[in-house]
Amino acid sequence: MTAETTPQVLPLRAKSGMGSRTINAAAGVLLAAMQQGRQTPTGLALALDSARLINSPEHAAHVAELETRLAEYERPADEDPIRYTLTEQAPVTIYRAEHPDSGITLGHYGSRAAARKHCETVLRRDVGDEVFLGWVPDDGSEDAPEELCIGEDVVCSGYIVTPLDVPSQYDDEADE
Repeated sequence: MTAETTPQVLPLRAKSGMGSRTINAAAGVLLAAMQQGRQTPTGLALALDSARLINSPEHAAHVAELETRLAEYERPADEDPIRYTLTEQAPVTIYRAEHPDSGITLGHYGSRAAARKHCETVLRRDVGDEVFLGWVPDDGSEDAPEELCIGEDVVCSGYIVTPLDVPSQYDDEADE
């Protein structure tokens, strides 16, 4: 293998809590929300959630599990320069932006942020730029569908972003 074809192994970085960049980002989001008149705990929490600065305990556990699994594929420093790679392809997650009550699918996207942006853009045409928008997960988990809600009183709009797992391989035993 040449240096160009050798897979790279990325080191893990230990995290001991929130870094100063994350704290400054959260402070900026809270300041902007308060300047827009949001003072309730729910309004401030929705602002943090909209900025993707809140993670559930399940998400933290999932990240820890992934870091542990990734460490299994790293080359120990005292061994020969053999690189470890995964041989199975994992399913891909795409995100569907939709308003199911109206029967409208807005599109499918490779990131949750892009699907959210489409929903927010369409809703802003109706409610304007001054109204606070926030995303509320269906069941509180990181992988749950989310609904776009309006205002600090949390009125749901019907716009939903749903993660969809797309298999990487055909399974001839799966139901068609």
